Amino acid sequence: MVSSIDNSYQETKQIMLGNASIKQEFQSLVDWINEIYRVKPINIIYEYVDVVQRPRLEICFEFDNEISLFMRNKLFFDDNKGNAILDKFKQLLQSKYNTDNMFVIFGNFSKIAKEDINNSITKNELEILQNVLNSKDLWTIDKCFSNITFFLYTDEQVKKYKNSDIVKEWTDKYFSLLKKYDIFDYFVREDFSVLLDSKENFDTNFKSNWFYYYR
Repeated sequence: MVSSIDNSYQETKQIMLGNASIKQEFQSLVDWINEIYRVKPINIIYEYVDVVQRPRLEICFEFDNEISLFMRNKLFFDDNKGNAILDKFKQLLQSKYNTDNMFVIFGNFSKIAKEDINNSITKNELEILQNVLNSKDLWTIDKCFSNITFFLYTDEQVKKYKNSDIVKEWTDKYFSLLKKYDIFDYFVREDFSVLLDSKENFDTNFKSNWFYYYR
């Protein structure tokens, strides 16, 4: 799963909400992974990658620390563990699924869920929040993925507001808005923060273009 519009995320979300169950045919693989690695997947998804039409097996976990058990380093999955899971899948289900040139990836549900929760906040709600904050130095509030950025007008204002009580107040109010949609209770105030930037930086270094800014 890469984004909240992916079928793999939406399917797993329904499982997490208790509205659906993992496919029964995958339960033996879930139990095996739990037995060998002491961590239990919340979903397993078999699908074809559109571009190359290769079968792919996605092992979905809820949290980042669970996926870290299957990483070789910060960037790459552990091939040995991935191949072991692939071999077990073939042993259990090769007669039912095409496994030619198949590969394994690992999905982080909570990461995408946080983006989904943040994206649930509407443009109108952001405008209302900005009006409530009523700061002449605040240009706009913008969100991307699970990040929230409060844009002041100048770089000097960013320096002035950084670590201030005012930013703490802004963070508290945004957090309260966010929690309205946090159905999985993933956001914790102690770990939550907003970003500060300036229109000056946006205009000067990113040509006033949101695509350039977030790419």
